[in-house]
Amino acid sequence: MRLPDQSVPHEGTRCFRRFPFGDLAQLSIADTRQNRSRRACGFLPLGNPVTDAVMEDPARVLTEPARTRWLQDGVRRAAELWHPIGQQIVMTRVLWPGAALGASGATIVNADQWDGYRPAQRDMVDSLCQARADAVVLTGDTHSSRANELVADPGERSTGVEFVCPSVSSDGFFEFSGGTADPVGGVTRTRQLTGALQAMNPHVKHLDGIGHGWVCVDVTPERVQADWHPAPLPTAAVPDPRVVRGIEPVHAFSYVTRRGERTLRAAAGPVGRRADTPR
Repeated sequence: MRLPDQSVPHEGTRCFRRFPFGDLAQLSIADTRQNRSRRACGFLPLGNPVTDAVMEDPARVLTEPARTRWLQDGVRRAAELWHPIGQQIVMTRVLWPGAALGASGATIVNADQWDGYRPAQRDMVDSLCQARADAVVLTGDTHSSRANELVADPGERSTGVEFVCPSVSSDGFFEFSGGTADPVGGVTRTRQLTGALQAMNPHVKHLDGIGHGWVCVDVTPERVQADWHPAPLPTAAVPDPRVVRGIEPVHAFSYVTRRGERTLRAAAGPVGRRADTPR
């Protein structure tokens, strides 16, 4: 990674920068790990006055003010058709069923994500709503594949979309559920968890917590499409495809957002070979 000019006043190492692609898109690369307020631990139940006050504290920042202004100003002023944002943690609001995490009856949030910094999350989603260019957030870190619509709370109008890539080799939902020791049961347990999570979050249009692999994002003036290519499903014969030499990821599903819609729909298939000349 080539770092931008470090002479610009900044806290720590300045690594946020932009990449223009003509009038088609302007890619902003942000950093949500450096210089943020101390996180409020991992998974926290909603409704606890102490933890709710921490997550709702406007003084806690996810990025320092200079970087926040840089990102929001860039989104608002972009004249291009699309504004992809590459960053590290899930931006959209996600509620977790407490029963799946050993807290029956509770609603849980992952405070390590944008959900742990609620004022910053609402402010960013509002910025995307005001932007001329359509935002496409590109996210990692969560070790799962997701196609999200961007909302500050479930049930709200989407202001953009978020494509989340899986890990290549790090453990995910399947492994955390004991899947490599019991692959058939692990697949079932993981699908039960992801199904319960989607039921609580209708803006999470697709969630796969099993496969490891990669995502291809294809941009045209009319639409942005993401194609997920995970390794084959674990089986009793191959409980951990990650460690099998020669395993080939295969296309599993695709989602597309069309210009001006700021919502997601399932695509009929992968992009495949382009008939035009990509910009």
